[in-house]
Amino acid sequence: MVVTGPDGKSVTVTVADTCPGCAPGSVDLTPTAFQQLASLDVGRLHGISWTLV
Repeated sequence: MVVTGPDGKSVTVTVADTCPGCAPGSVDLTPTAFQQLASLDVGRLHGISWTLV
């Protein structure tokens, strides 16, 4: 899956499982993948998009 952040940066990740506590359409990224899009201090990113590849 390719996840694109609100500023256009993107990261390719592997889907490992579901996120039962997440809202529909949300993605729970590893810290390493999240840091490719924003600082961990942000906590949650809004305005992301994802595409299955």
